[in-house]
Order: sequence, then structure tokens, then C-alpha cells
Amino acid sequence: MYKFTTTFKVKETGEYMFYNFQINVAESTDVEKISLESHVRETVSYSVVIENPTKDDVKLTKNMFTFTNEYVDITPDEVTIKANDSRQFQINYRPLIVSETTTDVSLKTPSLGEFRYQLKLKGLVATSQPSLAFKCGLG
Repeated sequence: MYKFTTTFKVKETGEYMFYNFQINVAESTDVEKISLESHVRETVSYSVVIENPTKDDVKLTKNMFTFTNEYVDITPDEVTIKANDSRQFQINYRPLIVSETTTDVSLKTPSLGEFRYQLKLKGLVATSQPSLAFKCGLG
């Protein structure tokens, strides 16, 4: 909770008007809920747009993202967002087992704040993939 007073004053007459402010800051909510479904050993991706409303360039790296699911990955490893511009990150999901779960992905930056995404992940039964055959001479 932040409290402050702002006063406007006319120099010539000495008249003034003041306003008392009380601002409550709460934890951020999920920016977006994302559902990703993929067959086992296949990858599905989702693009996340990050905006930079500041006047400075902001450099984001992969280690600024927090997530706990081993089948989730973020690409590219590093992005620089120019002032008043936006760039994309890819959330990639590649399951190795049939499962259904939820997980949170969070991006924390000192200049842009925190972005939270809730992922609903679903690994589906593998599709029939053709096998690879190799022929070569030995000896």
C-alpha cells in the first residue's frame, strides 16, 4: 500500500488544492491461459508477445523465465526488445509420455515487471511414424 499527497498551488494568490492518494498493489494475475496438445515425441509451439513500453532497450534471456515442466522449453535464448516495440518468445512443448498436467511459466524482469502464463499440457498417444531403414556395405 502506497500513500501520498499531491498539492497544486497558485504562486500569485497562494490558493492551493491537494489530493490524498492511497494505492494498493496486488500480485499480478495470469496474463494468459494457454492450452498445448501434442503427440508423444512431436513438438507444438505457441508464440508469446512481450511489449516494451519504456524508452530504453530491454534485453531478455531464457534464464529470466521460470517453469518446472521438463517437456517445456523457451526459444530463443536471448532477445533484445527495442524501446516502444515488441518481440516474440516461443513456448515449446514436446512430451515423451502420455499425460495431462498444468504448469506455470513466469517471466520476471526488473524494468518490465512480471508476466505469468498458465499452461495446460496434454501429451497424446504417439502417431504411427515410418521407421528409417539404412543400407550400407560393411567391410
